[in-house]
Amino acid sequence: MFPVPVFADDDNETQVREFLVAPLLSHLGFCEADIETEFNILSRFGGTRKPLRADYVISVPNAFDLPPNRIVVEVKRPAIAITADEVMEQALIYGAHPSIQASHVVITNGRKLALFSISGTVVEPIAAFDVARLLEDWERIHALLGVDAITREFAGVRVQRLIGAGGYGRVYEVVHPGLRRTEALKVLQVGAEQVERMRDRFTTGAMGLAAPAW
Repeated sequence: MFPVPVFADDDNETQVREFLVAPLLSHLGFCEADIETEFNILSRFGGTRKPLRADYVISVPNAFDLPPNRIVVEVKRPAIAITADEVMEQALIYGAHPSIQASHVVITNGRKLALFSISGTVVEPIAAFDVARLLEDWERIHALLGVDAITREFAGVRVQRLIGAGGYGRVYEVVHPGLRRTEALKVLQVGAEQVERMRDRFTTGAMGLAAPAW
């Protein structure tokens, strides 16, 4: 494990990146090929398109042949609170942007490390850690953000195994982290049938599974 850095109020983002974020991502199992720094996007403000730059965008292939996951890491200087309104707004813009569509957003100012998910237009907190206690919390951080964990993430759940596959989709056994229970997740096969027909069959099947047994 790398030495845990201690930052002062007058330290800057570059120092947080160099001494915390870069070694942290490496120890979580991400390689250089997974990480793009200074990821450029365009966003609309007041009717005009403004170029923005996300600090880190990490793309991770899924272990179950599902769409890859993406993580946005935003770095702030220690003097800025990571829960400030403008910081959270920026995290939402970056994470939900069509060119990124992140499954996770990580924000750090060198003192705190916070993990969020994005649901529509809401940034939902998952966990937060004191950087000073990084070693004590490492097992939990790795379980949430380690490359092995991220490759099994899909749509906010942890995929355990493929249960079966049919003509228009696949069914996976998953664990819902919020509800802490095992569920079945059906993923529709794009292009297998007309979209409306797929939706109707999917809804009918879901209603049947959800119906109480009398």
